[in-house]
Amino acid sequence: MPQVCTPDFSAGCAEGVRSGPWFHPDIWGQPVPLTVKRRRLDPGATDRIPLRGRENFAYVIAGTGAAAASPATQGERLALGTESVLWLTGCDQMSAHAGPDGLDLLVAEATGLDPDVPPFPMRMVLTAAGQAALAADLAAAGLLARA
Repeated sequence: MPQVCTPDFSAGCAEGVRSGPWFHPDIWGQPVPLTVKRRRLDPGATDRIPLRGRENFAYVIAGTGAAAASPATQGERLALGTESVLWLTGCDQMSAHAGPDGLDLLVAEATGLDPDVPPFPMRMVLTAAGQAALAADLAAAGLLARA
């Protein structure tokens, strides 16, 4: 049966930012190669988030904003909106900046991938609309069967 973990947000990371553990292997005593934190940013707040996973994801629960990853790419700003997913590999840090309605994120770090295989650099935002359009294109090309 699934269990929902509501983190303790009593401590802040930076001004206008609250964070708490959502999942960590120590919580359940299981060797799961994943950690997840929930981060809530007030409108206009910026959060610098260290990334320890070889593959990292940030899911936007609510709000809007922008993100950038380190090492930085000139002029790169990735737009974030509700239900979008930011996929980052080969990055050791990301920054998130909340829009006028704040930003509520789940940041997941996959820590158990093969350390001998270097991560390919990936910086991509996936949206529900974009995923639906991609599925339609793949189906039209005969590469995806529709149910």
